[in-house]
Amino acid sequence: MERVGGGCSLASETMVETPEGPLRLRVATGKSIPVLTRDKEGRVLFRMMCDVRKIADRHPVLRIVLENGMGVDAAPEQLFYQPDGTLVSAAALQPGAELLPAFHYPRGYVYRTDAGEQVCSTGSLAVIRVEQNGESGLYSAAVRETGCVFLTAGVLCKAETA
Repeated sequence: MERVGGGCSLASETMVETPEGPLRLRVATGKSIPVLTRDKEGRVLFRMMCDVRKIADRHPVLRIVLENGMGVDAAPEQLFYQPDGTLVSAAALQPGAELLPAFHYPRGYVYRTDAGEQVCSTGSLAVIRVEQNGESGLYSAAVRETGCVFLTAGVLCKAETA
């Protein structure tokens, strides 16, 4: 097993977005699969995820719960993108922190929800809480050209660059 930190350190049950829908990271071990990512110009597109491998059998993970009701389990060292493109570790996340989502209305855009509520977009997904969530096997992956991947929870996280 490899040392955790500095790259991609996601729990085995974490799901990534593929053209066929969500896929658990552990299922992709040893495969090359297209995943949703973002290039340096900010375009959302698909690139090949490869070199998916287990890097730890049991490692402490944090559960990051987002305002959309979804969550992701990751090692404290896992990096996530903020709306301005800077990286923040899972361990440094606090309630209210904003993370870069796959799709969103531009910041300041006012829209109505299905329930008729008027909302002003922040252009991000807010963290509701971060909590210890036991231990999990950890997986790492590389994404060609971009080195990042959108998780099914809706946020962009750092991967390795292939």
